[in-house]
Amino acid sequence: MIKILASLVQMQGLDKVIGEKEVLKKRLPLQLEELERNVAEAKKRVDDAKKALDNNGKSRDTLELEVKSNNEKIEKYESQLPSIKTNKEYKALNSEIDHLKEKNQKIDDKILDLMDEEQALKELYQKAKEGFEGAEGELQDKEADLRKQIVNVDKVIQDTRDERNQIAKTLPLNIVKRYASLINNKNRRAVVFVNNNKGCGGCGFSIRPQLLIDIARKETIVSCESCGRMIVDTSLIEKNVDEVE
Repeated sequence: MIKILASLVQMQGLDKVIGEKEVLKKRLPLQLEELERNVAEAKKRVDDAKKALDNNGKSRDTLELEVKSNNEKIEKYESQLPSIKTNKEYKALNSEIDHLKEKNQKIDDKILDLMDEEQALKELYQKAKEGFEGAEGELQDKEADLRKQIVNVDKVIQDTRDERNQIAKTLPLNIVKRYASLINNKNRRAVVFVNNNKGCGGCGFSIRPQLLIDIARKETIVSCESCGRMIVDTSLIEKNVDEVE
């Protein structure tokens, strides 16, 4: 029975490794996805900043074309002034010239505002580019290593599972089934030790004196009366199956 108990302890140790690696197996792809998401978000910020900068330039171009058109009209109207015959027509043409000049002044103010905005947009665009380059560089630095870790974790899980299964083959089928059920239903903890308070190392439930004696004798598998986990003596913590006679 001691050998069976030692085997169960070893299996539990291997399942602990498997559980830790399963967590890591889920975490590593998430880290990779986060890096890729950072790159995508940084790229979007670059695209948005570039679009805003382009729109600023297009707006200025449109306004400058409008000013140019108005100036051409002003020149045309001013050239017509000497040939005007009546005061009414002269005043009307002068009024239109003044209107166009006033309109151009307002447009010039808008152009100046756009020029101020352009500087801020250029700084934002440059900052976005630097952020994108940083995110892309981090992905390039870590991607290969993360993918390698994912492959290695899969191998460790499989190798550890194979080692655990080899031990399981040496145990009675009913014990293996019981162990597997506990692993699946008790947070991957089927085998536990007596804690410092003489309770179950899994749920903390107080262990009766007679059961403590049975655990110390190592002549049977003792189950926690609360959670059902198999409780073994702490002397088996570091014991290898091959050392058990």
